Amino acid sequence: MSKKKKKRAAETAPSTPKKVVNYRRILFLAVSFLVAMTVYQLAIRLRFTYVAIAYEGIAAALLIWYCIVNQGFGRMVLPKNASEADRADYDRRLRLGKRILGVFFAVLLTLIVDLVDLYILDYFRELMIK
Repeated sequence: MSKKKKKRAAETAPSTPKKVVNYRRILFLAVSFLVAMTVYQLAIRLRFTYVAIAYEGIAAALLIWYCIVNQGFGRMVLPKNASEADRADYDRRLRLGKRILGVFFAVLLTLIVDLVDLYILDYFRELMIK
């Protein structure tokens, strides 16, 4: 390509906005995961038999709660002529939905880490012993 074509292509290419990293959400997810994992490991150490089933139930309840708050899995639609009270309710539901999903993913990540530890790491440990 010639310099003119490159310059013209650069001028006509749509500029994509940079994605901003939401550190507050990442911190919330990390803290939620640490709390969930600590409670999970403490329950295992105290020989609570059904800790995995309880966490699966918690994850299911959080997902159902998210569906109720968010009115389904899709994005809530707010009409253009919505009142101020409707907009406030929409914003409240949106913030609550984000928090519910943060806790849900922390619980889900805890279950995934435990399953990896139980099955995959034990499999590799068995291979190394042989």
